[in-house]
Amino acid sequence: MMFCTRLAVTFGLLVFVGCGDGSGLIPVNGTVTLDGKPLVDAAVGFHADAGGVPAVGTTDAEGKFTLSTQKPGDGATPGQNAVTVSKQSNLNPDAVVEEGEIVKMKNESPLKYFSPKTTDIKIDVQRGMEPVMIELKSGK
Repeated sequence: MMFCTRLAVTFGLLVFVGCGDGSGLIPVNGTVTLDGKPLVDAAVGFHADAGGVPAVGTTDAEGKFTLSTQKPGDGATPGQNAVTVSKQSNLNPDAVVEEGEIVKMKNESPLKYFSPKTTDIKIDVQRGMEPVMIELKSGK
């Protein structure tokens, strides 16, 4: 009986220690451009074909982003991911907004990239991958 208990504890420790953080997520970072220019303050989402919680990030002044799912910078689910990119701005940023009021927004990135159902960008998330480059065209 003591042998079985030791074996169970040892096996449990091996599984716990041997699996890294256990999330299975892969760190992902990259850059988003729109018509060749960095897209600043855009929301980036990776939606795994396998399902689960999407990985998200926000672009900086150079269009660069790092994805997070459960904690900052932990990455995205491995495998095929539909990529969404959205940026909106307030049409009247100086207006005082009352609680519950609807604010008119302007889409600054093409609408087809707002949803995993309409985007045509797919990225295969794999260990050791290089930073991704997402190049959007406005259609102007």
